Amino acid sequence: MVEKGKELAEVIIMDVKNKYIYPEVITNTMPANVGGIKWLNDNSRFFYTYFPINNPKSQDFYKNTQVILYKIGTNPKELTDIFSAKNNPELKLDEKKSPIILDSNDKYYVGMLLDNNYYRQTFIIPKQDLLEDKKTWKPLYTKEDKVRSLQLVDNDLYFLSQYNAQNYKLCKTNILVPNFKNPEILIPERNDEMIGQYRFTKDGIYYTTTKNGVEAKLYLYKEGKSIPIKLPFPSGNINLQAKGKDFSEIWISCSGWANEEQRFKYDLKKRSFLPENITPITKYPEFDDIIVEEITVKARDGEEIPLSLIYNKNIKRNGNNPVLIDSYGFYGYSRNPFFARTYLLWVNQGGVMAVAHVRGGGEKGEQWRLGGYKETKPNTWKDLIDCTEYLIKEKYTSKSKVAIWGASAGGITVGRAMTERPDLFKAVILEVPTTNVLRDVLSISNNADEYGTLKDFKGFKALLEMDAYYHIKKGIKYPATFITGGINDPRVPVWEPAKFAAKLMANNVSKNPVLLQIDYEGGHGVNTTAVHGHSNLSDIFAFAFWQLGHPDYQPKENTKK
Repeated sequence: MVEKGKELAEVIIMDVKNKYIYPEVITNTMPANVGGIKWLNDNSRFFYTYFPINNPKSQDFYKNTQVILYKIGTNPKELTDIFSAKNNPELKLDEKKSPIILDSNDKYYVGMLLDNNYYRQTFIIPKQDLLEDKKTWKPLYTKEDKVRSLQLVDNDLYFLSQYNAQNYKLCKTNILVPNFKNPEILIPERNDEMIGQYRFTKDGIYYTTTKNGVEAKLYLYKEGKSIPIKLPFPSGNINLQAKGKDFSEIWISCSGWANEEQRFKYDLKKRSFLPENITPITKYPEFDDIIVEEITVKARDGEEIPLSLIYNKNIKRNGNNPVLIDSYGFYGYSRNPFFARTYLLWVNQGGVMAVAHVRGGGEKGEQWRLGGYKETKPNTWKDLIDCTEYLIKEKYTSKSKVAIWGASAGGITVGRAMTERPDLFKAVILEVPTTNVLRDVLSISNNADEYGTLKDFKGFKALLEMDAYYHIKKGIKYPATFITGGINDPRVPVWEPAKFAAKLMANNVSKNPVLLQIDYEGGHGVNTTAVHGHSNLSDIFAFAFWQLGHPDYQPKENTKK
């Protein structure tokens, strides 16, 4: 069992049958976040990732992590290291990257090195060899092969590839002589849809696609052809579940920004969906009048930027609506629709929620990611600026009614939009933000894979351009700004938001408030309870509504004497 609320969880070993808890516990692991716990088929042992340094503030935290194979009933302090830089010097593993064991088939285990790269270095070993402590790991693929979503079936490897493809292609190769750059192509790349999940059944391969990251579709690949399947209702996101290649059963879960996730079993013979929700669908009558509008906005260079709008159908486009724009644009991460209760709470108070799918994300394939990456990063915050100007032009809102919101790496997007166009926004929320990239890549080396490097002039110039701290100028009227940071944040050091807030306060000549809120317990989701998370969200929404003029969120004078 995992004790909640700890950066490095403790796994308590229990003998349920004899109702006995061993006095020892497995420490220095993070099963929920890095690799998880992978049990052997006979439930006698499991894998977990071990951190030699258990202090998240240490410079050596995340270094020299190990995959440990633990046998039930043995001393947890006696570590059996089976995959690490220390245990496998012949593989020349990077000590700064965390190794994990992935789910595989009956014959092989797959090992992967975790980092901030979009693609990762991966290895393979026969199961029996690993269990007999034989070091027969072999390289499987590198990040240059551009492989994702690997599945092993017998001696075949199935995977999604972006090698010479923008929107992925579903491929197959043999595990004994793998060829990832020239594999058998089962499902070729689609022009305007990006292939997502895929599952094997006796009837063929079911797979999903998304258009612009927000419109989901379902297909069955059978006998060399892709057959479209009409969904039970329009969806922004689809998850697939199947029993395997020897069974016909397939389930889908559909959801959207304003639609609770629903689960269906698909009947291929009848071509129909049967609801099979594990729990009853919760009704939200307070959200009945909320609608979703998916549009594209033409950027200054002609690109079409997907923009999701969530609002009450009764609002008037009179320029007087408070708008909160959430934006990210990093690591090829797609902001796919989900049942966003947090967004709906904003809308239920009379606001318009917008999600700007800016370049740097993965909504429109590999080219979209590279269009906001390192030297092309300015496209990311300029896309956000263009989306904001569109909403003002189309009377959804006005300058005095716009707030922008960015978290983590999204702090670069929002921080630079703010420093480039301080006149365009009334309020800015920077949640545990990356705001000083030039220093960030020195303290967290893995971030250089996404942001760039200081080792050459080209990389330095790109980092300087995306560094919001260095673009704060003296004598400028900046928007109201709410900045958060966490003392125990392992991803964005707390000095970044604090440093940004200090310089902003020193240089800002407007009367707009600049607020800095520090979490002294956690940061970036670490040591954060549900209550704590909800409290943080309420602070963000209250600040935004206050600054955008919502009457229910204005400070009231204390009339007591």
